[in-house]
Amino acid sequence: MVAIPTGLPNPYFNPVIALSPGDTRWVEDAVAWMRALGLAASLRIREDAIDEPLLAMTRRLGLGREGWAEPGMAVSPIPEPPANPPHLTVAVASSATLEAWYGASAASMGIRANALEFARTFMPATAVDDPDERMFGGYLDGEPVASSIAIRSGDVVGVYAVGTTQSARRRGIGTAMTWACLRAGREWGCRTAVLQSSEMGAGVYRGIGFRHVTTYVSFSPASLPPQR
Repeated sequence: MVAIPTGLPNPYFNPVIALSPGDTRWVEDAVAWMRALGLAASLRIREDAIDEPLLAMTRRLGLGREGWAEPGMAVSPIPEPPANPPHLTVAVASSATLEAWYGASAASMGIRANALEFARTFMPATAVDDPDERMFGGYLDGEPVASSIAIRSGDVVGVYAVGTTQSARRRGIGTAMTWACLRAGREWGCRTAVLQSSEMGAGVYRGIGFRHVTTYVSFSPASLPPQR
């Protein structure tokens, strides 16, 4: 189990991740610790580890189950990436182009007043110098429309934060941004790529070759206060 207090305003980004919870008191203590830091925490757990004691605990904590369970998906070996769609330029962020990447990331989040500030907080400027991370921006005719992030962990590459602005969807751009991460994985010498899929992206990832390995369920702060 691990607790990740990012400080971002969305509980999804302040998760307590319990792959196998064991004693539910551990989970309660982790959520309490996050709340003591002033954060609205969420709980993420493998679906096959959910039982009645854990559900009772989530009710005590005022955490409600999210409607979408995220498939944990993997592909191994990593396939050879195809060419990008016409007119799409995919670029790796650097210190010189970081603001352009923030623009692409914010655009892919859709209508959100603080999207640009959120992108800057989500991926701080120091990330461009991390040899285990690559931040990709997608540009259609020079306009930022998409983003994705590849993070290496040993011989595995993780695919994160794939997003496309609504006006540019259904044109293969999200697929291309995913392939950019897989290309980075191949260049790093990784054999396997992993991700957790949104509802919108699951079909895209299956088309690339990812298969469903496990399922993660999120519990977020509900409208009811914690029981005492």
